[in-house]
Amino acid sequence: MFFEQDLHTHTNLSFCAKPDATLENYLALCAGEGITTLGIANHFWDAQVPGASGWYAGQNFVHVNTLRARIPTERYGVRVLIGCETEYCGHGKLGISRETAKLMDFVLVPTSHTHMKGFTVPADIHTPAQYRAIMLDRTIEVAKMGIATGIAHPFCPLGCPDTQATIAGIPDDDFVRCFTACAENGVALEINPDIFAQKMTKDSDGYPKEYRRMFILARECGCKFFAGCDAHTPERFLVHDAIRDFARACGIGEEQVFVI
Repeated sequence: MFFEQDLHTHTNLSFCAKPDATLENYLALCAGEGITTLGIANHFWDAQVPGASGWYAGQNFVHVNTLRARIPTERYGVRVLIGCETEYCGHGKLGISRETAKLMDFVLVPTSHTHMKGFTVPADIHTPAQYRAIMLDRTIEVAKMGIATGIAHPFCPLGCPDTQATIAGIPDDDFVRCFTACAENGVALEINPDIFAQKMTKDSDGYPKEYRRMFILARECGCKFFAGCDAHTPERFLVHDAIRDFARACGIGEEQVFVI
């Protein structure tokens, strides 16, 4: 089976997830999805790092790590990893310390949470050029910090009014510069179903043309890739065949799959 690990699932310990987003409900779905390793990446901000937003303040290590003690004895034949999805706010400010990162099985960092204006990104960004510059620069910065395991939903800018213009405006050379930094620092890229939902020009097989270009360039740069359903409710977990199909359409094979 191709992409047997999902490293980006949210339980109801993430304040934005649904009540039925329980570890047990996800585990019950893993066999049908071909998932043998389930990575829980609840939203997280380290209490050791100043500057949490009000929404993030309660999602600290004590909060998200309570799940580790609740992993069921019967794991449905699935290995469970407890990691996190934290934030990068630019200027070297990451929502997890190096010490706390060592306590996690993995650390995901999105550089496309551009909807949190005034927190993760400046309050006044609004043009495609501004969105693309932030994502490019911050992906390189995160890759070089030596803490992130992977980049969550790369270049899927939340809150962006024109994703098509934003991504289409990124030259191949800028993508290469960005993905070379990821490859050289061992930071993997997530294939997330959000790419299928974007209002963008599609190829004849229905895949967004610009995201196919992006992932092909990342593969050519030597990047590794992982599946991340980004589920906040069990229904959203049922996407792994689509992730695998898109990966194949980008020429991504077993040798490019990131494995923990």
